[in-house]
Amino acid sequence: MIKRMIAAALAIILAACPALAWTRVEYENAGLLECALEPDGQILSIGVKRLDIIGIVNEGIYLIAADGIAYYASESSLEQALEGTVDLSQIERLSDVESMQRGSRGTQVQDVQSALIALGYLNDVADGSYGLNTVNAVRTFQRQLLPLSYNEDGIADGATQYLALALANESEGEITLEGVPVTPELKYPAIARRLASDLTGFCGEEYTLSYDSMEDKGSIDIDQSTAWQIEAEAEIDSISFELSIGLEIEPSGEGLRAIPVIKLYSLGARRPYVHSCIVRIGESRYDIAVEETSGDIQGKYVAESAIIRLGSEGLGMLEALLDNGTAQMRIEGKYRQFDVQLSANDIPALDNFTTSAISAGLAADVDAVSKR
Repeated sequence: MIKRMIAAALAIILAACPALAWTRVEYENAGLLECALEPDGQILSIGVKRLDIIGIVNEGIYLIAADGIAYYASESSLEQALEGTVDLSQIERLSDVESMQRGSRGTQVQDVQSALIALGYLNDVADGSYGLNTVNAVRTFQRQLLPLSYNEDGIADGATQYLALALANESEGEITLEGVPVTPELKYPAIARRLASDLTGFCGEEYTLSYDSMEDKGSIDIDQSTAWQIEAEAEIDSISFELSIGLEIEPSGEGLRAIPVIKLYSLGARRPYVHSCIVRIGESRYDIAVEETSGDIQGKYVAESAIIRLGSEGLGMLEALLDNGTAQMRIEGKYRQFDVQLSANDIPALDNFTTSAISAGLAADVDAVSKR
């Protein structure tokens, strides 16, 4: 399951405080680890590429960071996953680490400030003085990266200090999730606290989560095997289109928002430069403005991708497709147009996606879709 694992004990000696140490285990290929979002919560089996053991929370219970997200793991699950490459008895108890709060000073404060700066949470200098900016940075870090039940008090206890130092050392500021399966138990640990909307309807094996904390952006996508795969022709050109549905995660004030979208991808000998689409469902016609388009060269082919943001009329179009079963779509490029047919049966999750988006009140501020 795991081709290669490298384990190394790292220690940072801070003046006037205990040694801060964590154990780093690097997976060359993803392996499975049993863990939980709460110390006594439901067990999840997740694939892990990089694992940081942060410290001991309670007897036999460890706080870990799996690919940048904090979980709890039992001693037995870690021993099984690590196959004896790490001496867990050397891991420090987090309760033994001196906490820092507003008014604290020293090199211990300075090192944690440096980690928060590297991770993008603190826009200040690492001066060793625990002021209001550091309090707010710690609070945001706790809200985003520590387990959901963790107290967001802005006090840097052992768990906060060790996690910040470990992630800054490992990632040099970049913490990402890529294609993480979304189960009802997982519920988006990287973003759950900052989302105003309830996304529990978007759980299941067909959904995957990608998120980059540095850009504060991500997406929730439906399995590409259920996307609309279309071969289209116009004059002498042939081109492959893929249309999929999902959610874009983006900043909104101090939090995050989820926006339903259609993602349009094309591959052909020449770029179609898609700028608009027309969809006819029964007697209704929908005009779609395509604005967010980008292109790339892939060998002798040109790939083009675009995102179509859906508001109330866009979601209404998906409802109409579900009711009617099929739709005619004209994709209009800069020089050519392509006529294709869509079937609701091609995307089994379309009904759940549309219903969940409407019930959660998800909608783009500017709808790319208008109904005639």
